[in-house]
Amino acid sequence: MSPSKYINHGKLGGTAACILAHGNHFGNTPMTLWEEMVGQKKPENLDWKLPVQIGIATEDTNMAFLGNKSGYDIFPGDKPVNDMLDRYDGFVRSEHKTKAGKIPLFTSTKFDWAVAQVDGFCRKPGEEAIRLVEAKHSNGFGSMEKSYETYYPQVQHYLGVFGFTHGALSCIFDNNRHEFMWIRRDDVYIKELWKKMAQFWRFVQTEQPPVKTTGVSKKVLPVKTVDLTQSNSWAAAEADYLDNKDAAEKHEASKKSLKALAPANAVRTFGKMVEIRRAKNGNASIKPIQQEK
Repeated sequence: MSPSKYINHGKLGGTAACILAHGNHFGNTPMTLWEEMVGQKKPENLDWKLPVQIGIATEDTNMAFLGNKSGYDIFPGDKPVNDMLDRYDGFVRSEHKTKAGKIPLFTSTKFDWAVAQVDGFCRKPGEEAIRLVEAKHSNGFGSMEKSYETYYPQVQHYLGVFGFTHGALSCIFDNNRHEFMWIRRDDVYIKELWKKMAQFWRFVQTEQPPVKTTGVSKKVLPVKTVDLTQSNSWAAAEADYLDNKDAAEKHEASKKSLKALAPANAVRTFGKMVEIRRAKNGNASIKPIQQEK
C-alpha cells in the first residue's frame, strides 16, 4: 500500500512484527520503533523511497498474477467484500481517512495493540474460507527462501489477527519473475511472537526504553540438500536410530493397544505392571507401576 494509504494507527502491525521478531528489519530496530511510537523520532518519509514506491506501483499486477497462477479470486485489501469476512469474529474493523480515501484497519479482539492492514484477500471459487495476501517486490537477487524468512512474522501476525488458516506470500523479483507460496498458520509461533510484541507494547505504554532481548525463533524454508556422509556424529546417530527402530515401533504399537483397552471414562486403568491415567481433557498417559521393595 502507498505511504499515503498507510494508517498512523499507533499500534503494532506487520512491520512491527518483523522488527521485533528479527531485531533488525531493513535498518529498523526495536529501539527506533519505540522512539517513533513515543514521539521521540519522526517516522521515515516513504514517499520518495524507491523500493517502497516500486512495490506500490506493482501491487495490483502482483496480485493479478497470483490470481492467475492460483485460480483464486483476488480482493484488494482496501476494498474487501463486506460479507466475506462475516464468518470470522476475532477482529473488529474500523475505517480511517487518508489522502487516498477511507482505509480499513483490522484490530484483534484479544489484544487491542495487534492490528492488520493487508494488501489483499483471496478466496477459492465456490468456497467460503478466506486467505490473506501479502504482495512484495524484491531485486533480481531475491528468492522465495529469503522472502519467506523475512516476511514470515508479518504473515503470521496477520493470520493471528484474522484467524485465517493460510496466507499467500506473492513476490515479484526485479520486474521479470513472479513467484508465490502459501504459508500455513502457526499457532505456536504466533504465541511466541505475540508474547514479544506484548512485552514491547508495555514499554510503549510506560514510555520506558525497551530492554535488549532475543528475537523470535527464526523460520527458514527447507530448500537445501546437505551431505553428512563424512560426519562421525551423524554416523553414530543414524546407527543408533536403525538399531532401535524396530523396538521403537513395537513400543508405539503396544502403547496404542493398551490405550484401546482402557475405557474412555476411566480415570485410571491398571494391570500388574503398567497403568494408564486419563486427564480431564481425555489425554491418556502410560507409565510403569512403582513396585514396593
